[in-house]
Amino acid sequence: MDVQKTMDFILEQQAHTAALQAEAQIEIREIRASLRRAIRLAVQEARHERQRRREVDAQCKVRSDEFEARLNRLIETLRAGRNGGGRIPGPEPPPS
Repeated sequence: MDVQKTMDFILEQQAHTAALQAEAQIEIREIRASLRRAIRLAVQEARHERQRRREVDAQCKVRSDEFEARLNRLIETLRAGRNGGGRIPGPEPPPS
């Protein structure tokens, strides 16, 4: 058995392993950077979406309030009797 060849083989294997570990560390750093970026963008998008929803909710509230006001005006107009005989149209109440 040649001790020198065995030692050379072991040193080559260690060098090869060290090179693979260095490559793996570079890949890990790149993956972590990509992951941080993806998380940052996801958080940013979630914040923008929340803001858009708030704006849409506010618009819906305004439109709902406007609709309710118009509906109330219509009901009051019908109750006032303009061309309606002073009653809200609908089925006749049952006789008492």
